[in-house]
Order: sequence, then C-alpha cells, then structure tokens
Amino acid sequence: MLILENFIADLFQALAKYKDQFPSLKLILSVGGRNRTHELSEMAETQAGIVKFAASVAAKLRGWGLDGLDVYWNWEASAFRSDEILLPVLLKVQCKNKRDP
Repeated sequence: MLILENFIADLFQALAKYKDQFPSLKLILSVGGRNRTHELSEMAETQAGIVKFAASVAAKLRGWGLDGLDVYWNWEASAFRSDEILLPVLLKVQCKNKRDP
C-alpha cells in the first residue's frame, strides 16, 4: 500500500507543477466509489474515525498540493444513517482545524 501511496504522491506533485502554467487547474483527491462505500461508512461510525480520516485528508491535501476532496459515497435510501449527513460537516470542521494557521 505504501508503494501505491508514494506513486500517487509523486503523480500529484508532478501535476502540481502545471498549476503555475495553468492557474485555473484544480487537483482534487477523490475517495470512495461504488465498491468502497462500506469503508466510508465504517470510518464514519465514530467521531474518532472521522477525526483520523480528516487528519489524513488534510495532510495529503497540504502535502501533495491539492485543492480539494471529492467523496463518492453511495448508500441505500432505505438504509439512511445519520453519519451520512454528519460526515461532511464534521470533515469540514476537522480539516479546517488541521490547516496551517
């Protein structure tokens, strides 16, 4: 997994060099997906999971020179859970708290 993460970091850092040439270029980290929804639900079950995820996201956004986060999270309408509503709010707060002053 570390090899893949290093590859992704190198890729984003290489792409970030184009931001000087193309100022409107935005680089976004995308997580989740159709087959990864269960992992997001597991992470969001506790505030500690959300805090850990937010800290990781904030570090990657900052370290890799990224502009934002896209969360692809599918869930069944009949399986409504409060974490699906609270995650974006808590994630925003936690990422804001993790930014450099």
